[in-house]
Amino acid sequence: DGLSPTSSWRSIAYALQNVSSGNVINVGAGEYIESLSITNRITINGTNSFFSTNPPFERHLSATVIKPYFTNNANFPMVVLVETNGVTIQNLTIEGDADANGMPDISYGIYSTNRPLNVNHCVIRNINGFGIVCRGQVPAPATNDTDAVRSYFGYNMITNITATNAASATALYLRQTPATCEFNEIADVEGSNANAAIYITECKYTSLTTNWTTIRSNIVERCTTAIWANQFAGTGEKIIIAGNNISSGLIGIRITAAKGQALVLSNNVSVSGVSPTTNATPARGIWIHADTDPWGISDPLLQTDHLVFDNTVTGSSTNADQTVGMLFAYDTTTWTNMNNGVRANVLNNSMSGFGYGSFIRSGTNDVSFPTNPLVRVNLHSNDFSDNLRCDGDIHRG
Repeated sequence: DGLSPTSSWRSIAYALQNVSSGNVINVGAGEYIESLSITNRITINGTNSFFSTNPPFERHLSATVIKPYFTNNANFPMVVLVETNGVTIQNLTIEGDADANGMPDISYGIYSTNRPLNVNHCVIRNINGFGIVCRGQVPAPATNDTDAVRSYFGYNMITNITATNAASATALYLRQTPATCEFNEIADVEGSNANAAIYITECKYTSLTTNWTTIRSNIVERCTTAIWANQFAGTGEKIIIAGNNISSGLIGIRITAAKGQALVLSNNVSVSGVSPTTNATPARGIWIHADTDPWGISDPLLQTDHLVFDNTVTGSSTNADQTVGMLFAYDTTTWTNMNNGVRANVLNNSMSGFGYGSFIRSGTNDVSFPTNPLVRVNLHSNDFSDNLRCDGDIHRG
């Protein structure tokens, strides 16, 4: 009857067909060859194994392993599909290598169009595309949203996410999904057009919410881009990127087309190399560019003025190879026909091992906004072991 370990059902899929919203499905240790579709607001709880001698994020590992039933199936390219709100998935290992030949066989570990979604203490590995995707179309962002639509992704291990398709290779992809992402360990997210270990886009709040999008205390290793916040706000909301440890990648923290303030605090970032793509992007530790109309917003509370504080950024530059510890740039390719730029306060950071410790790249002022620089960066009490470079119209104060 599925009501005790001694009378358990044999498959998770059968359990999903025979439970109601609010129920908890406890899944015993073992390997389950299944592709799952969740249509009720339930909790799936795997069996946790504790290893006291493992590193901090590897002490609690799931002994419940789910492998996809289908391989390379265009009609169901994920291991777990979430089709309702308020689902919790915890203590599972989701394995994308169905036939154990060392090659990923599935495009998504967990895929959801609904929010909120809670995924914690899971291992997701060997995926040819995306570890976790939450697109958040349902419910659609609304002016009466509260923190009830806020998702949570914590204490997960996501590894070996690869793809060669554009906009693929992402461990945690959130669109229209305000969330807290904390204490995750993410490694080996790579591809010719890899998005990021954590990619946040259009995660909009309203005046009725009290918490901001938060990315904190994550460990990211060997990922082309570690954290990328792209158009993360709608009406001036904030994002906090704090206490993350990033190593062995190309781009550490990237913020693009912001409509609200980013607080980039106390991160430890180590990057090196040059992108394998035709653009050949050099390594960039913290990269902020093309805020959306930062001077056209009349309300000072909604202007960007990013705070970049107490970060340590290191590289392995040789012979002025154009790598940059911190890059603040106007970028016409992101937003055309708009007065874009960057406003930032940069305090108490340390940059070393780059062609340029900090690079402020502006452009010529738009004739429609003759009094405003396209990039305004206030630098105070930073430790530059490398050059400081400024291009374009520079306003010194």
